[in-house]
This record gives sequence, structure tokens and C-alpha cells, in this order.
Amino acid sequence: MPIEILNAISHVAGSVSTPNNANGVVNNTWTSDTDNISWTSRWRLGLPPEGTVDVAQSLLIRARKQTGSGTPSMLVTLFVNDVDQGWLGTYEITSLTGEDIELPFDLLARDGKNVSIQIEAVSTGGNPASRATVQIDAFVWTCSYAAFEGSGFKGWDGGAWVDGLLKKWDGGAWVPARVMRWSGSDWVEVP
Repeated sequence: MPIEILNAISHVAGSVSTPNNANGVVNNTWTSDTDNISWTSRWRLGLPPEGTVDVAQSLLIRARKQTGSGTPSMLVTLFVNDVDQGWLGTYEITSLTGEDIELPFDLLARDGKNVSIQIEAVSTGGNPASRATVQIDAFVWTCSYAAFEGSGFKGWDGGAWVDGLLKKWDGGAWVPARVMRWSGSDWVEVP
């Protein structure tokens, strides 16, 4: 199963300080909210190459607790085409140096376009000036692709059935797939 590693490419909306620090690869450059700040922001993830993505996907969020009392949490929500697709979970953040939150998700938009992740960070702790909040370093989407693309042997072009082309991923590109059929006694290649 081929994969593509994608990161956040832009901040879509929200109130986190220095949101662009969460764009790109893991680099220990964090969003910069501190103390009693709770915030909500959404980031657009990178665009996968053309093709069909698998339903089952994986996301890693690199997050840390900003110094302060209490254990902050983050609520994670998936958006596709700017429409809320559902809540992916709530996670308590305990590390001051950074921790990787790994979460699986199902992506029903099989082209993988316009995927974004919203974080609602909830600060917690003692008096407001000493509460801890969440800071984000990066999003890492391990985008897995379907093993085959195409509609099979024939495809409807709106007026007639036409020969289709079945393709497979060879690790670097989509290439024509060898197609076999059962002859009744053996598997034979379809020309």
C-alpha cells in the first residue's frame, strides 16, 4: 500500500497565536499561546497526488503542554471541504517537551482534497494566570492510497461503454496492472 506523508500547509481559521508555526514538518517551532489561553483553530492539510486514497487513514499531531499548573486537553475534529466530519477524540497533553498523539480516522472523500483538522485547546489549572494550555508543532498525515485505481475493464463515458484501464501502484507511479480471469480451469491473462 503506497503512502504519502503530508503536513499542514495553511491556517484556515481560528484564534491560536502564531498559527503558521504548526505548518510543515516537525521542527520544534510551536504555536505560542501561554497560560490561561484556550483557543480553537483549523489547519488545511497537504494535497495528496492524484489518485484514490484509502478510507482508513492515520494522523499524528505533535503537541506539548505549555508551562503552568494543570493538564490541558485538545479536542480534535476532522473537516472535509470545510464541513465538519466528526470528532476524532479528546487528548490530555502532559509533556512539556512534546508528545506525539496518533489517531486513526476514516476519510470518505476518496480524492483526499480539502482535508483540515481543527484543534480546540482547553487550558486548565489553578488561577487563570498560571493555567497550562496546548501548543502545536506539526500535523503529520500518513495518507495511504488504494492498491488499484480505475473502474475495471469497461467504463461508462456518458454515452457508451468504453475500455477502461486498471492501474496499480508500483511504489513510485501508477502503472498498467496485469489483469487475470478464471477460465474455468486456470487463471489466464486478459489481453
